Amino acid sequence: MLLFFLAPPYGLTHLWIWSPIICTGTYVAVAISFVLYFWRVRIDVLGALAIVYWLVLLTSTLLMDTSVVSCIRNYLPCTAAILLARALYDTRKRELLLAVFLVFFGYLLVNIWGMLFVPVGDKVFHKGDFYGLLDNRNLFPRVFLASVGSSALLDYLNGRAISIRTIIAFLACLVQSAISLSTTGMLALVFFGIALFAIQWRQMRKYLNALAYSIGYLVLFFAFVVFRLQGVFGALITEALHKSITFSGRTEVWDRVFELAADPDHFLFGYCGSLDYLIPGPLPIWTGHNAILDVLYTSGAVGVAVALVVFALAALCLYGARYNKEAAIVAAVIGGFLILGLMEHIVCVPFCLFLGLGYGFRMAEEGRSPSDHRLSSRLSSCGAFDEGDRGVTKR
Repeated sequence: MLLFFLAPPYGLTHLWIWSPIICTGTYVAVAISFVLYFWRVRIDVLGALAIVYWLVLLTSTLLMDTSVVSCIRNYLPCTAAILLARALYDTRKRELLLAVFLVFFGYLLVNIWGMLFVPVGDKVFHKGDFYGLLDNRNLFPRVFLASVGSSALLDYLNGRAISIRTIIAFLACLVQSAISLSTTGMLALVFFGIALFAIQWRQMRKYLNALAYSIGYLVLFFAFVVFRLQGVFGALITEALHKSITFSGRTEVWDRVFELAADPDHFLFGYCGSLDYLIPGPLPIWTGHNAILDVLYTSGAVGVAVALVVFALAALCLYGARYNKEAAIVAAVIGGFLILGLMEHIVCVPFCLFLGLGYGFRMAEEGRSPSDHRLSSRLSSCGAFDEGDRGVTKR
Protein backbone atom coordinates (compact mmCIF):
# COMPACT_ATOMS: atom_id res chain seq x y z
CA MET A 1 0.00 0.00 0.00
CA LEU A 2 2.68 2.51 0.99
CA LEU A 3 4.62 1.87 -2.20
CA PHE A 4 1.68 3.27 -4.16
CA PHE A 5 0.67 6.46 -2.39
CA LEU A 6 3.40 7.52 0.01
CA ALA A 7 5.98 8.65 -2.54
CA PRO A 8 5.46 7.38 -6.09
CA PRO A 9 8.74 7.59 -8.05
CA TYR A 10 8.73 10.78 -10.10
CA GLY A 11 10.11 9.15 -13.24
CA LEU A 12 7.96 6.03 -13.12
CA THR A 13 4.71 7.98 -12.94
CA HIS A 14 5.50 9.35 -16.40
CA LEU A 15 6.19 5.98 -18.03
CA TRP A 16 3.15 4.71 -19.93
CA ILE A 17 3.81 1.10 -18.92
CA TRP A 18 3.82 1.91 -15.21
CA SER A 19 1.32 4.76 -14.96
CA PRO A 20 -1.86 2.58 -15.05
CA ILE A 21 -0.41 0.27 -12.41
CA ILE A 22 0.51 3.12 -10.09
CA CYS A 23 -2.86 4.84 -10.59
CA THR A 24 -4.87 1.68 -9.93
CA GLY A 25 -2.69 0.76 -6.96
CA THR A 26 -3.17 4.23 -5.49
CA TYR A 27 -6.96 3.94 -5.68
CA VAL A 28 -6.88 0.50 -4.04
CA ALA A 29 -4.52 1.67 -1.28
CA VAL A 30 -6.70 4.70 -0.54
CA ALA A 31 -9.83 2.52 -0.42
CA ILE A 32 -8.17 0.08 2.00
CA SER A 33 -7.10 2.97 4.24
CA PHE A 34 -10.67 4.28 4.42
CA VAL A 35 -12.04 0.80 5.17
CA LEU A 36 -9.49 0.22 7.93
CA TYR A 37 -10.24 3.61 9.46
CA PHE A 38 -14.03 3.22 9.54
CA TRP A 39 -13.66 -0.36 10.79
CA ARG A 40 -11.23 0.43 13.61
CA VAL A 41 -12.12 4.04 14.52
CA ARG A 42 -15.50 4.65 12.88
CA ILE A 43 -15.11 8.44 13.08
CA ASP A 44 -13.21 10.98 15.16
CA VAL A 45 -12.58 14.68 14.85
CA LEU A 46 -9.21 14.42 13.11
CA GLY A 47 -10.43 11.91 10.54
CA ALA A 48 -13.60 13.90 9.93
CA LEU A 49 -11.66 17.13 9.39
CA ALA A 50 -9.15 15.39 7.11
CA ILE A 51 -12.06 14.23 4.96
CA VAL A 52 -13.60 17.72 5.08
CA TYR A 53 -10.32 19.23 3.89
CA TRP A 54 -10.32 16.99 0.82
CA LEU A 55 -13.96 17.90 0.18
CA VAL A 56 -12.91 21.57 0.21
CA LEU A 57 -10.29 20.75 -2.43
CA LEU A 58 -12.93 18.87 -4.42
CA THR A 59 -15.26 21.87 -4.18
CA SER A 60 -12.49 24.12 -5.48
CA THR A 61 -11.83 21.68 -8.31
CA LEU A 62 -15.49 21.65 -9.31
CA LEU A 63 -15.69 25.44 -9.18
CA MET A 64 -12.59 25.64 -11.37
CA ASP A 65 -14.15 23.06 -13.74
CA THR A 66 -10.94 21.03 -13.79
CA SER A 67 -10.05 17.35 -13.38
CA VAL A 68 -11.72 15.56 -10.47
CA VAL A 69 -9.50 12.55 -11.20
CA SER A 70 -6.40 14.68 -10.60
CA CYS A 71 -7.88 15.95 -7.33
CA ILE A 72 -8.40 12.35 -6.23
CA ARG A 73 -4.94 11.19 -7.26
CA ASN A 74 -3.03 14.20 -5.91
CA TYR A 75 -4.81 14.93 -2.63
CA LEU A 76 -6.93 12.01 -1.43
CA PRO A 77 -3.80 9.97 -0.48
CA CYS A 78 -2.98 12.72 2.06
CA THR A 79 -6.32 12.18 3.77
CA ALA A 80 -5.83 8.42 3.50
CA ALA A 81 -2.44 8.70 5.24
CA ILE A 82 -4.03 10.36 8.27
CA LEU A 83 -6.77 7.73 8.38
CA LEU A 84 -4.27 4.89 8.01
CA ALA A 85 -2.14 6.18 10.89
CA ARG A 86 -5.24 6.53 13.04
CA ALA A 87 -6.46 3.03 12.20
CA LEU A 88 -3.16 1.23 12.86
CA TYR A 89 -1.76 3.28 15.72
CA ASP A 90 -2.89 1.10 18.63
CA THR A 91 -2.51 -2.40 17.15
CA ARG A 92 -0.05 -2.24 14.25
CA LYS A 93 2.09 0.83 14.89
CA ARG A 94 5.39 -1.07 14.76
CA GLU A 95 4.49 -2.68 11.44
CA LEU A 96 3.35 0.66 10.05
CA LEU A 97 6.59 2.39 11.04
CA LEU A 98 8.68 -0.47 9.67
CA ALA A 99 6.85 -0.24 6.34
CA VAL A 100 7.33 3.54 6.25
CA PHE A 101 11.04 3.13 6.92
CA LEU A 102 11.54 0.41 4.30
CA VAL A 103 9.70 2.37 1.61
CA PHE A 104 11.31 5.74 2.27
CA PHE A 105 14.81 4.45 2.94
CA GLY A 106 14.53 2.40 -0.22
CA TYR A 107 13.56 5.53 -2.17
CA LEU A 108 16.45 7.37 -0.55
CA LEU A 109 19.02 4.78 -1.68
CA VAL A 110 17.58 4.67 -5.20
CA ASN A 111 17.67 8.45 -5.41
CA ILE A 112 21.31 8.64 -4.27
CA TRP A 113 22.25 6.04 -6.86
CA GLY A 114 20.46 8.04 -9.55
CA MET A 115 22.16 11.29 -8.59
CA LEU A 116 25.59 9.65 -8.68
CA PHE A 117 25.32 7.45 -11.76
CA VAL A 118 22.41 8.52 -14.01
CA PRO A 119 23.55 11.18 -16.52
CA VAL A 120 22.06 14.64 -16.14
CA GLY A 121 19.50 15.24 -18.86
CA ASP A 122 18.10 11.70 -19.02
CA LYS A 123 14.56 12.15 -20.35
CA VAL A 124 12.89 9.73 -17.93
CA PHE A 125 14.76 9.75 -14.66
CA HIS A 126 17.07 12.74 -14.40
CA LYS A 127 15.65 15.83 -16.08
CA GLY A 128 18.38 18.17 -14.88
CA ASP A 129 20.65 18.95 -11.97
CA PHE A 130 17.62 20.35 -10.12
CA TYR A 131 16.12 16.86 -10.08
CA GLY A 132 17.14 13.62 -8.46
CA LEU A 133 16.02 10.25 -9.73
CA LEU A 134 12.66 10.39 -7.96
CA ASP A 135 11.86 14.06 -7.39
CA ASN A 136 13.32 17.54 -7.30
CA ARG A 137 15.81 18.54 -4.66
CA ASN A 138 13.40 20.71 -2.65
CA LEU A 139 10.62 18.11 -2.42
CA PHE A 140 12.63 14.98 -1.71
CA PRO A 141 13.69 16.19 1.80
CA ARG A 142 10.21 15.06 2.86
CA VAL A 143 11.58 11.55 2.35
CA PHE A 144 14.57 12.43 4.57
CA LEU A 145 12.32 13.20 7.52
CA ALA A 146 10.04 10.21 6.98
CA SER A 147 12.94 7.74 6.81
CA VAL A 148 14.93 8.95 9.83
CA GLY A 149 11.78 9.79 11.81
CA SER A 150 10.26 6.33 11.39
CA SER A 151 13.60 4.72 12.24
CA ALA A 152 13.92 6.82 15.42
CA LEU A 153 10.41 5.81 16.48
CA LEU A 154 11.28 2.15 15.91
CA ASP A 155 14.32 2.68 18.14
CA TYR A 156 12.05 3.96 20.89
CA LEU A 157 9.70 0.99 20.55
CA ASN A 158 12.71 -1.35 20.72
CA GLY A 159 14.03 0.35 23.87
CA ARG A 160 17.05 1.95 22.22
CA ALA A 161 18.28 5.53 22.21
CA ILE A 162 19.62 5.77 18.64
CA SER A 163 20.40 2.68 16.56
CA ILE A 164 22.98 2.06 13.85
CA ARG A 165 20.07 1.89 11.40
CA THR A 166 19.00 5.46 12.27
CA ILE A 167 22.58 6.75 12.04
CA ILE A 168 23.01 5.15 8.59
CA ALA A 169 19.69 6.63 7.42
CA PHE A 170 20.68 10.06 8.71
CA LEU A 171 24.08 9.92 6.98
CA ALA A 172 22.41 8.81 3.74
CA CYS A 173 20.14 11.83 3.98
CA LEU A 174 23.14 14.11 4.57
CA VAL A 175 24.92 12.70 1.52
CA GLN A 176 21.99 13.35 -0.77
CA SER A 177 21.34 16.79 0.68
CA ALA A 178 24.99 17.69 0.08
CA ILE A 179 24.78 16.47 -3.52
CA SER A 180 21.52 18.26 -4.32
CA LEU A 181 22.43 21.44 -2.42
CA SER A 182 18.96 21.99 -0.98
CA THR A 183 19.51 24.56 1.77
CA THR A 184 16.01 24.17 3.20
CA GLY A 185 16.33 20.39 3.21
CA MET A 186 19.70 20.54 4.92
CA LEU A 187 18.37 22.90 7.61
CA ALA A 188 15.38 20.62 8.27
CA LEU A 189 17.61 17.56 8.50
CA VAL A 190 20.15 19.21 10.80
CA PHE A 191 17.32 20.52 12.96
CA PHE A 192 15.87 17.03 13.33
CA GLY A 193 19.29 15.57 14.17
CA ILE A 194 19.91 18.16 16.89
CA ALA A 195 16.40 17.76 18.30
CA LEU A 196 16.66 13.95 18.29
CA PHE A 197 19.90 14.15 20.25
CA ALA A 198 18.59 16.75 22.72
CA ILE A 199 15.30 14.99 23.57
CA GLN A 200 17.20 12.00 24.90
CA TRP A 201 17.16 14.09 28.09
CA ARG A 202 13.69 14.37 29.55
CA GLN A 203 14.10 17.96 30.73
CA MET A 204 14.86 19.14 27.19
CA ARG A 205 11.44 17.92 26.06
CA LYS A 206 9.92 20.73 28.09
CA TYR A 207 11.33 23.19 25.56
CA LEU A 208 11.52 21.10 22.37
CA ASN A 209 7.86 20.34 21.72
CA ALA A 210 5.22 20.73 19.04
CA LEU A 211 3.86 23.99 20.46
CA ALA A 212 7.29 25.61 20.50
CA TYR A 213 7.95 24.53 16.90
CA SER A 214 4.55 25.84 15.80
CA ILE A 215 5.09 29.23 17.44
CA GLY A 216 8.54 29.44 15.89
CA TYR A 217 7.11 28.71 12.46
CA LEU A 218 4.43 31.39 12.80
CA VAL A 219 7.00 33.97 13.93
CA LEU A 220 9.18 33.23 10.89
CA PHE A 221 6.15 33.13 8.58
CA PHE A 222 4.99 36.60 9.58
CA ALA A 223 8.55 37.96 9.67
CA PHE A 224 9.67 36.75 6.24
CA VAL A 225 6.54 35.94 4.23
CA VAL A 226 4.10 38.62 5.42
CA PHE A 227 6.20 41.56 6.65
CA ARG A 228 9.35 40.83 4.58
CA LEU A 229 11.93 41.54 7.25
CA GLN A 230 14.60 39.47 5.49
CA GLY A 231 16.46 42.69 4.65
CA VAL A 232 17.32 42.96 8.34
CA PHE A 233 19.04 39.57 8.13
CA GLY A 234 20.53 40.16 4.68
CA ALA A 235 24.10 39.25 5.63
CA LEU A 236 23.04 36.01 7.32
CA ILE A 237 20.87 34.98 4.38
CA THR A 238 23.39 35.80 1.66
CA GLU A 239 26.63 34.79 3.35
CA ALA A 240 25.68 31.94 5.69
CA LEU A 241 22.83 30.38 3.72
CA HIS A 242 24.08 31.44 0.27
CA LYS A 243 20.60 32.67 -0.71
CA SER A 244 19.34 35.98 -2.03
CA ILE A 245 17.04 38.05 0.16
CA THR A 246 14.25 37.05 -2.25
CA PHE A 247 14.93 33.42 -1.26
CA SER A 248 15.67 32.46 -4.86
CA GLY A 249 12.64 34.30 -6.20
CA ARG A 250 10.15 32.99 -3.67
CA THR A 251 9.00 36.47 -2.69
CA GLU A 252 7.62 36.86 -6.20
CA VAL A 253 5.66 33.64 -5.78
CA TRP A 254 4.30 34.78 -2.41
CA ASP A 255 3.19 38.09 -3.88
CA ARG A 256 1.42 36.24 -6.67
CA VAL A 257 -0.45 34.02 -4.19
CA PHE A 258 -1.58 37.03 -2.17
CA GLU A 259 -2.71 38.70 -5.38
CA LEU A 260 -4.72 35.68 -6.52
CA ALA A 261 -6.20 35.09 -3.06
CA ALA A 262 -7.57 38.64 -3.03
CA ASP A 263 -9.91 37.76 -5.91
CA PRO A 264 -13.41 37.55 -4.30
CA ASP A 265 -14.40 34.72 -6.65
CA HIS A 266 -11.59 32.51 -5.32
CA PHE A 267 -11.02 33.79 -1.79
CA LEU A 268 -13.05 31.06 -0.10
CA PHE A 269 -12.06 27.96 -2.11
CA GLY A 270 -8.90 28.83 -4.03
CA TYR A 271 -7.64 27.46 -7.33
CA CYS A 272 -7.30 23.69 -6.90
CA GLY A 273 -6.64 22.06 -10.24
CA SER A 274 -5.77 25.31 -12.01
CA LEU A 275 -3.95 24.64 -15.28
CA ASP A 276 -2.11 27.97 -15.10
CA TYR A 277 1.30 28.22 -13.47
CA LEU A 278 1.76 30.69 -10.67
CA ILE A 279 4.97 31.88 -12.32
CA PRO A 280 5.49 30.81 -15.97
CA GLY A 281 8.93 30.43 -17.48
CA PRO A 282 11.63 27.87 -18.31
CA LEU A 283 11.16 26.40 -14.83
CA PRO A 284 7.47 27.17 -14.12
CA ILE A 285 6.24 27.46 -10.54
CA TRP A 286 3.04 25.63 -9.61
CA THR A 287 3.10 25.72 -5.79
CA GLY A 288 2.97 28.54 -3.26
CA HIS A 289 6.49 27.75 -1.95
CA ASN A 290 5.18 28.06 1.59
CA ALA A 291 2.96 25.72 3.60
CA ILE A 292 0.23 28.22 4.47
CA LEU A 293 0.28 30.07 1.15
CA ASP A 294 0.10 26.84 -0.81
CA VAL A 295 -2.99 25.79 1.12
CA LEU A 296 -4.43 29.27 0.56
CA TYR A 297 -3.79 28.95 -3.18
CA THR A 298 -5.26 25.46 -3.59
CA SER A 299 -8.18 25.60 -1.15
CA GLY A 300 -8.76 29.24 -0.18
CA ALA A 301 -9.56 30.67 3.24
CA VAL A 302 -11.89 27.76 4.04
CA GLY A 303 -9.11 25.28 3.37
CA VAL A 304 -6.63 27.25 5.48
CA ALA A 305 -9.06 27.25 8.41
CA VAL A 306 -9.66 23.49 8.22
CA ALA A 307 -5.97 22.68 7.72
CA LEU A 308 -4.92 24.82 10.68
CA VAL A 309 -7.43 23.08 12.93
CA VAL A 310 -6.16 19.66 11.80
CA PHE A 311 -2.59 20.69 12.54
CA ALA A 312 -3.51 22.33 15.86
CA LEU A 313 -5.26 19.18 17.08
CA ALA A 314 -2.17 17.05 16.45
CA ALA A 315 0.19 19.69 17.88
CA LEU A 316 -1.87 20.12 21.06
CA CYS A 317 -2.04 16.38 21.62
CA LEU A 318 1.73 16.13 21.23
CA TYR A 319 2.24 19.08 23.55
CA GLY A 320 0.03 17.43 26.15
CA ALA A 321 2.40 14.45 26.11
CA ARG A 322 5.55 16.49 25.62
CA TYR A 323 7.57 14.70 28.33
CA ASN A 324 7.13 11.38 26.58
CA LYS A 325 10.07 10.59 24.35
CA GLU A 326 7.92 9.06 21.62
CA ALA A 327 5.82 12.21 21.42
CA ALA A 328 9.00 14.29 21.33
CA ILE A 329 10.30 12.30 18.34
CA VAL A 330 7.05 12.75 16.40
CA ALA A 331 7.09 16.46 17.28
CA ALA A 332 10.69 16.76 16.04
CA VAL A 333 9.68 15.23 12.69
CA ILE A 334 6.81 17.71 12.43
CA GLY A 335 9.20 20.52 13.39
CA GLY A 336 11.44 19.51 10.51
CA PHE A 337 8.47 19.62 8.16
CA LEU A 338 7.66 23.12 9.42
CA ILE A 339 11.16 24.24 8.43
CA LEU A 340 10.51 22.85 4.96
CA GLY A 341 7.14 24.60 5.08
CA LEU A 342 8.74 28.02 5.23
CA MET A 343 9.91 27.68 1.63
CA GLU A 344 7.98 24.71 0.19
CA HIS A 345 4.53 23.12 0.27
CA ILE A 346 4.23 20.28 2.78
CA VAL A 347 0.68 19.00 2.35
CA CYS A 348 1.95 15.56 1.40
CA VAL A 349 1.54 11.97 2.50
CA PRO A 350 4.62 11.83 4.81
CA PHE A 351 3.58 14.96 6.71
CA CYS A 352 -0.04 13.83 7.03
CA LEU A 353 1.10 10.42 8.21
CA PHE A 354 3.02 11.94 11.13
CA LEU A 355 0.11 14.24 11.95
CA GLY A 356 -2.03 11.13 12.32
CA LEU A 357 0.61 9.54 14.55
CA GLY A 358 0.80 12.66 16.69
CA TYR A 359 -2.94 12.81 17.19
CA GLY A 360 -3.17 9.11 18.03
CA PHE A 361 -0.53 9.43 20.70
CA ARG A 362 -2.93 10.73 23.32
CA MET A 363 -5.23 7.83 22.67
CA ALA A 364 -2.48 5.30 23.44
CA GLU A 365 -1.21 7.22 26.46
CA GLU A 366 -4.65 7.26 28.06
CA GLY A 367 -5.12 3.54 27.51
CA ARG A 368 -8.11 3.80 25.20
CA SER A 369 -8.83 2.05 21.95
CA PRO A 370 -9.68 3.99 18.77
CA SER A 371 -13.36 3.09 19.11
CA ASP A 372 -13.48 4.94 22.44
CA HIS A 373 -12.65 8.24 20.77
CA ARG A 374 -15.63 9.87 19.18
CA LEU A 375 -16.29 13.28 17.79
CA SER A 376 -17.87 14.47 21.03
CA SER A 377 -15.00 13.61 23.37
CA ARG A 378 -11.83 14.13 21.38
CA LEU A 379 -11.19 17.82 21.98
CA SER A 380 -11.31 17.50 25.75
CA SER A 381 -8.78 14.66 25.80
CA CYS A 382 -6.11 16.85 24.20
CA GLY A 383 -6.05 18.97 27.32
CA ALA A 384 -4.32 16.29 29.37
CA PHE A 385 -0.74 16.75 30.48
CA ASP A 386 1.70 13.95 31.19
CA GLU A 387 4.10 14.16 34.09
CA GLY A 388 6.30 11.32 32.86
CA ASP A 389 7.05 9.05 29.93
CA ARG A 390 4.38 6.60 31.03
CA GLY A 391 3.26 8.40 34.11
CA VAL A 392 -0.03 9.41 35.65
CA THR A 393 -2.17 11.82 33.67
CA LYS A 394 -3.63 14.80 35.44
CA ARG A 395 -6.20 17.34 34.20
